[in-house]
Amino acid sequence: AAEYPAPSPTFEASAYTTWDSKSIAKSRKANIYVPFTAEDGSEDMISVYRLDLVGNDYERGYAHGYLMAKEIIEFQGPQLDKYFMQMVLDIDISSFPEPLQSILRVIQVRGAVAAPEAFRKALTWVWETEESFTPQYLKDEISGMGVGMCDSLRTA
Repeated sequence: AAEYPAPSPTFEASAYTTWDSKSIAKSRKANIYVPFTAEDGSEDMISVYRLDLVGNDYERGYAHGYLMAKEIIEFQGPQLDKYFMQMVLDIDISSFPEPLQSILRVIQVRGAVAAPEAFRKALTWVWETEESFTPQYLKDEISGMGVGMCDSLRTA
């Protein structure tokens, strides 16, 4: 018989769930925070958001945007920019001769600075190319998210 590793422990989510006071219609947001001891004995934790989204496509999108506006803005701005920059800086140039590596490092740093704008242009092109293939229900949900974010930030 095959031996399988012991599964990770299962946690009773309700014991680790804190509901946010901010809600919209019947939709709500919670933070699930589970502290645990890692295999090496260090303290660690799992922290995730839970969204209970209720309604039609637009209403669920609206609630998502309303409840997660700050997190979405943080991700879409500074966090995504850092990710794009790091992607460029992580390009391995070690196989090139040292004189060429020196030149490539300069280009790489300049490229990293320009990366967020370049990636956003590329993503815009992808959306413009693929939008006609996107089902209406997804467009409704995306539209709702945008309006929900704006409304949330106006009331914050």
